[in-house]
Amino acid sequence: MPPNSSNVRDQMHDALLDYMDKIRDPFRTYQWSLRPWRKDAQPRWMGAFRPRPQDGYSPVVRDYDTGLPTQGVKVEDKKQKF
Repeated sequence: MPPNSSNVRDQMHDALLDYMDKIRDPFRTYQWSLRPWRKDAQPRWMGAFRPRPQDGYSPVVRDYDTGLPTQGVKVEDKKQKF
């Protein structure tokens, strides 16, 4: 690999991960950030729940604890288990 190509590759990988966060990619897992060729890789996904906005098409997102429609973002203090 040419000397600067790993920097470009890492920047492109970071941009892809940022885009996947933005669109809430359903196939995204924390392993996407832990590619073997990323020596500085850190897990980026903590499993926090972000309800999707109501779009009139998808079913209403319900709170796991109450079964009622969500009233915003519920963030719990979670620790990674790996």
